[in-house]
Order: sequence, then C-alpha cells, then structure tokens
Amino acid sequence: MAAQSLPVRRAFPVRRALPVRRALAALGAAALGLVLQAAPLRADDDASPYGDFLAGVVAEQLRDNGAAAEFYLRSLQSDAGNEALLERAFLLLAVEGRFADAEPLARQVVARAPQHQLAQLVLTAAALRRGAVEEARSQLEEVGQRGPARIAEPLMRAWLAAEAGDAAAVEAALEGLTGLERLESRLAVHRGLIHEKLGDQAAAEAAMTAAAEDTSVTSFWLLRLVKNYYLRHGERERAEAIAEGFAAESDSASLVALMREGLEAEAPPAPLVASTTQGIATVLFDLAQILSGEESSEGPLFYAHLALWLEPGLDEARVLVGELLQRQGRPDGAILAYEQIAVASPYHWSVGLRIASELEHLERDEPAISLLERLAADRPERFEPYYELGNLHRADQRFEEAAAAYEKAVERLGPERTPWTLFYFRGIAYERTGQWDKAEADFQRALELEPEQPYVLNYLAYSWIEQDLNLEEARKMLERAVAAKPDDGYIVDSLGWVHYRLHDYGKAVETLEQAVELKPQDPVINDHLGDAYWRTGRKREARVQWRRALSLEPEAEEIPKIELKLEEGLPAEPRNI
Repeated sequence: MAAQSLPVRRAFPVRRALPVRRALAALGAAALGLVLQAAPLRADDDASPYGDFLAGVVAEQLRDNGAAAEFYLRSLQSDAGNEALLERAFLLLAVEGRFADAEPLARQVVARAPQHQLAQLVLTAAALRRGAVEEARSQLEEVGQRGPARIAEPLMRAWLAAEAGDAAAVEAALEGLTGLERLESRLAVHRGLIHEKLGDQAAAEAAMTAAAEDTSVTSFWLLRLVKNYYLRHGERERAEAIAEGFAAESDSASLVALMREGLEAEAPPAPLVASTTQGIATVLFDLAQILSGEESSEGPLFYAHLALWLEPGLDEARVLVGELLQRQGRPDGAILAYEQIAVASPYHWSVGLRIASELEHLERDEPAISLLERLAADRPERFEPYYELGNLHRADQRFEEAAAAYEKAVERLGPERTPWTLFYFRGIAYERTGQWDKAEADFQRALELEPEQPYVLNYLAYSWIEQDLNLEEARKMLERAVAAKPDDGYIVDSLGWVHYRLHDYGKAVETLEQAVELKPQDPVINDHLGDAYWRTGRKREARVQWRRALSLEPEAEEIPKIELKLEEGLPAEPRNI
C-alpha cells in the first residue's frame, strides 16, 4: 500500500539556511557598495580614510578578512598613528595566513608595543624560516607566557635549547609548563620529541610511555607521533596497542586506516617530526587544536596558519584550517584550504568528502556529484561517497536518485554494518517515491538499531497516521518521541494529529495548540489545529486557523482542500482531508 507522501519537514532539515545566508551576504555586499559610493577609494579624497574604515568593518562582517585588512591599510595611509587600526590589520592578515604581508606590520606593531605576543610570535617564526635560530631565541624572549603562550613559549624555548644541545636549558624551559595537569599526557608527547632531539633516550621513552598510558586528551596527530616513535624504536607491540586503542574509540574508517598504516612494514618508518622547525610547527598546530574548542575561530586559525608557515607539509594543520573555515560559514575558503592538500597525502581522499559538502552548500551540485562519484570509484570499499550523494539528492528532493545512492551505500557496508541513519534516510527516499513497503521496513530496521530515535519514531508513526494504520501504536511511539524532543513542533504536531485521528479531539486541541506555539509559521500545523477546533465546536476559531494556514503558503495541492473547508466546514464524520 502506497503511503501519502509526507512533507519533507517530517525528516531532518532539507538544507542549511543557505538562502538566508546568501541574503545576508547580498545585504552586506550592498552595504559595502553604498560605503564605496559614499567614499570612493581615492587617496586625495578627504572622506576616503573613513570610507575605507567603514568598508573594512563591512568586510569583516562578511568574514572577508583579507579585504578588511586591505581597507584598514588604506585608511592607515592617512592615519598612520592609529595603533588600533594597525593591530587589527595585522591580526586579520595573520589569521588569514598572509604572513608575507603580516610580517612587516608585526614589526611596526612591536615597535609601538614590544610585548605584543602574537606579533612577537610571527617575528619568531620569520626568524626560524630564515634559519636565524639565535634571532628566533631572542625574539621568543619577548613573547612571555600569557594566555595560550603559556603552552607555546616553554615548548618552543625547549626545542631551541635542544637544537643547541643545552640540556639544562631544556629542563628549565619545560619546568615552565605548570598548572596544565589536564593536558599532561598531551604535553608528554612534545616532551618526548624534545628529549629525543636532545639525545636523552631514557627521558624520551619515559615521556612517550606517559603519553601512551592516557590518550583521553591526546589528538590524532599526537597519537600518530607516539606510534611513529615506537615503530622507529622497534617497539611494534606498543605501536599496535596505540593503533588498536584508537580504532576502538573512533568512528572514522579513514583515520583508523591511517593509524594502522605501517604496522606491517619490516623497515622502521622515517620520523614524522625530523627537525626543530617541524617540532615547533607541531607545538603551534597542537595549540591551534586545543583552542579550536572555543567559540572564536581567530585564535586557532592564527596558530594553525603559523604552523603551516613554518611547515607547509603539515597537512593536519591544513585540515584544521578547513574545518575552522567551515565552522565560520566560509565554504569558498574551506574548499581552497582542502584543495591545497596534495593528492599523495593520506588525507586527500577524506577531505574530498568535505569539499563535496561545501560545494553542496554553495548550491554547486553538479561538481559536488561529480566529485562524490569519483571518490566512490577511487575507493570501492568505502560507503561514504554514496551516503553523501544520497543526502545531496534527498536535500534537493530528487528522491529516486537518493534511494539509488543509499542502496549502493548499504551494499558496500552490508546490512549488518549499516547505521540507523542510513536506513532512516533511505526509508524517506523510498516513502517519497511511493515504495511504502520498503520504506516501512527501513524505518523499522532503524528503530531496531536505535529504538528511541525521535525522528524515526515520528516519521514512521506519522506515515501510519496518514494511512489510518496502527493508530494506537503510533500514539505510543509519538509519546516517546515527544518525551525525547518536547520542543520540536513537528513531532508535537504528529502527536496532536494522532489524537485527532483517534477522535480524542480535546487532547488533540491541547497538543496542537502547543505545536502551533512551537512552530507558528507552519501551514500544516495551523491547518491541523483548525480541524481540531471544528470538531470541538469552536468553528470561528477553526476558520481563523484555516485562513492562517492559507496565508503561510501551503503546498499547492493543499490549497483547494483548505478553501473547501473554509466554505463548507468539515463533514459530519472524520475523514482524510
């Protein structure tokens, strides 16, 4: 029996709020145009510096940090003494990874504020890039240990001391890592690498053992460094324990495969961190990862880009930059960051999935589809490309194509390894293409794996309601779903609607009124409440709700049904309207 197709609202949201974001971007661009009209970019115009400043503010709001920095620099040409503007231009360039442009500004910043931490870090990195180790050491002395630098400065100083073979200076620097007990196992990896550089094998072994004993706060990259250390020193069993421990906790097949890489090789691997510069880049990258849990992305972007300036081959940092730009809602920047990862990199295939996702958010579906199909062909054992392809088609309501893609994903995984989400999404695609028996089976299989999943409970139960099937069971399922998601207006509406179908009109009104409060702009919920009002004798209020439903742009096929109710009311006996 084919089910009436449900509104897509019953599932997860179709797309992110891309039209809204695009509208805001257009508004911002219009505002920028007005600023430029009001203050043309001419050095001989008295209004130009202020116009440049306003344009920079607008560009920042649009998260175009590079353009904002350029506007601020123009403004500085007429307001050279504006330290705040100088500092902001420097920070924006640094956060964007434009250190060739940021370095001269950093020199101006420290000339006015010698204790400026980020500017001093940039100058330290610049000295290291030139191979001027003594200059870097001298520059680092000005950084201090405030804020995030309380982690970076001691470790960087220890690396420079190890480079010089100064064991006492290494110990003195590492003693500065105080009050960081929660990061102890993470910091132990850095200690181990620094002691190895110094040639103190016993201290390096002790540090790596400490890191391996507690991996709860250790990143994937640091775990790879520990595994790499053990393999290089002939401790294969300990390397395998690190890899298998990670595999037991991770749900990423790509990362698990990478962590297991090299375990079967006979020859020891090359060190992943082979120089002081690489060691310091690892410190900066790790700090970026630590800071990435914070709300602001500027700090982690600064440190990740600084790590890449020192070590351009640190793909892990480039992945983090892409993730942070995705978080900021900057798909073009994220794609650019991911595309800089070389084809030979072990991360190249997995970031392809992220590029496809960002292309979808930009509504560039054709290149996204082509990329996902290529990724699927490159790795015949992996299901993710078809899973993402199915999501893309489902989001655009191409349900036949979505079902075909999900089928291929399940085929690659095998039914016993398929997660509930895949059964759920395939069920939606089947339901929307009139294949109800297949859809029902997938929803029930999803519930076998995740019995209390509210979205699946809601979709299956609402499908039954629309077919006048299993109403009592649907009511019980929806009560569980509402208990899990009491603030979801769609799920609350479904519960109200099953009360209506069970002729419990008083309960239906009570529940549907709650749903309308949660989702006042939804035409279906307002229509349902109108029906419930009519059945309880509140006919004037019913017509108010039906008129409201019409004003909220319901689906085209619902309009004549609602208009008929406005004209004639409901029939004496309940029926599907």
